[in-house]
Amino acid sequence: MAKTEYIEDGLYQVEIDTNMGTVSLGGENYINDNRDHAYIFQVAYLLGREHKKIADNKSIGLIKELNSETIMKEIAENISKGVPYIDAVIVYADKYGLEVEVIGEIIRRSPVLKAKIYREAEELNMVEKLTRLPV
Repeated sequence: MAKTEYIEDGLYQVEIDTNMGTVSLGGENYINDNRDHAYIFQVAYLLGREHKKIADNKSIGLIKELNSETIMKEIAENISKGVPYIDAVIVYADKYGLEVEVIGEIIRRSPVLKAKIYREAEELNMVEKLTRLPV
């Protein structure tokens, strides 16, 4: 391969020349006269770009499916294994690489899930206990 240039929406510019053994980022040279390092950088860079594309596509698909019903279904599986609601939500967020705040928005839309998490938080003294009439 010869000289290759990658420009991403004006955010950055990467120039890789495997024949000369040079790599420059934003016009600043980082690798000079080392073909092996330039080639390794190029392979790593291209793998990173592919990984980002896959992650972006996965996130887009997940966002389309993201609703309280699908979250509740998966969280319910963890709860049936004895995992507390709050922990199940955090596990779900970690599994899909989501910020807990994103799931928090969906929890706020689900009165059932919201009530169960609030009750658990009361038991753990994380929130002020509400006075309830005996049922």
